[in-house]
Amino acid sequence: RLEKATLAPPGTGLRCITMLQAPNDGGGGLPPTSASALQLASVLSALAWVALVGFGFGLAPGRVGDPSDTELVVALASNPTSPMDAGVSPLFALLFNLFVPVPAMLAALLLPTSRGQRAPALPFVAASAFVGFFALGPYLVLRSPPAPLTAADEPPFAFFETRAFGVAVFALTLSIPLSAQIFQIADWPAAVDEFARLLQSSRLVSVSSADMTLLVVTLALLVREDARRRASG
Repeated sequence: RLEKATLAPPGTGLRCITMLQAPNDGGGGLPPTSASALQLASVLSALAWVALVGFGFGLAPGRVGDPSDTELVVALASNPTSPMDAGVSPLFALLFNLFVPVPAMLAALLLPTSRGQRAPALPFVAASAFVGFFALGPYLVLRSPPAPLTAADEPPFAFFETRAFGVAVFALTLSIPLSAQIFQIADWPAAVDEFARLLQSSRLVSVSSADMTLLVVTLALLVREDARRRASG
């Protein structure tokens, strides 16, 4: 756009300088997340949540509260670093253990941007560590565009943006394949077949798989949103 600046150096007359100034796009990066994009995300989150609830309590294989599912969780909890010794699928152990770092990553993206939201983020994010997208979905439906970044403001829950928290979550994530004994699988086709059978027979495994899929997709979208927000800040 064109702008005019009037200069008055000592001993001279007024001079008018016309300058061509590019629009400020917030630093030349990705554009910030628009309100319309957040509205679409809210609708998609609602649909995903309804689908997960319908699948979890109706369409998924197996039965709610099946004793075999309870035994699976007890066996894994009793042998958290050696699931194969307890007869637990290492692929399921990997999936189950991801419900710790993935909600932590979501917390790092959602809690610092929670100021001014219609619902408090903390209860939903904390509950997602136990019931995943079942708890997080309603918050995403209510979530509005996060406030722009400013250097003067201290974001809420700033601890989740610290290097210490990031390093801790990164180390925890790297440890999961080890604790799930993924690198000790000798027969991968048999391990995959075992997990596939669990998907077809166990409500816990099938619903957990669908739940984790939604959490990871949400995480990827929030990372993209955060990159846009920081580029425009």
